[in-house]
Amino acid sequence: VRPQRVPPSIEALLGSERGRSLAARHGRLRAREALRETADRFRRGALPAGEEPAAAILEAAEGTLAGRPPAGP
Repeated sequence: VRPQRVPPSIEALLGSERGRSLAARHGRLRAREALRETADRFRRGALPAGEEPAAAILEAAEGTLAGRPPAGP
């Protein structure tokens, strides 16, 4: 039986320095959605945890957002 992988809360991730930077660049709503998607991948085991789950989740979310078109008109 694999232990359950519990990511940090989305608000904790958004409140970190890296999370605030992500929200400033991409908008809070888009950053939050990318973090939720990435946290779900983490829970399923599709994202390596490493020593720092928060750092892994934030890095993956940054990559997700970098591949999306910019927000706005």
